Amino acid sequence: MLEEEEKTARIKTSRLDIERLNQFFERLTFCKLPAHSKKSPGEAALTTWRIVLISLNSQNDPLALEIHDNITVGRSLGNITVDLDLTPFLALELGVSREHAAIYPTEQALLIYDRNSTNGTFCNFNSASTKNPLKVENNDIISFGALNFQVKIVRHPELVI
Repeated sequence: MLEEEEKTARIKTSRLDIERLNQFFERLTFCKLPAHSKKSPGEAALTTWRIVLISLNSQNDPLALEIHDNITVGRSLGNITVDLDLTPFLALELGVSREHAAIYPTEQALLIYDRNSTNGTFCNFNSASTKNPLKVENNDIISFGALNFQVKIVRHPELVI
């Protein structure tokens, strides 16, 4: 009997309705980053990624992002501004530097770099650096210090209109 219950549980969890999940993500309002880009609209379309960051540290709503050019990640404070401000996610308490990381979208990959942060930038617990970026894929865990997010890739560049 226990074996039959395990088999049933595996079937139920392996048949996620991906279409319904994508419909949920499509209802979100995506914040376009960066606010200002040097790329033409045509160039930006070639490297635009739609992602959702789900906080694993807080009950904050997910971040729905449309990244079409390189962005900085960290905490805006005084004259230091970043494209993606993580302050509402207890960034200071969880060790996020003011200019902590950068995310670079390309046609083939979404890359994450560390910006010489105090507490590091990670993808699936592998350390990124200023010269060694890490490729971010669907369901990866990215960490800025001790602030963790699960990444859901909603659209790749070739699918964004």
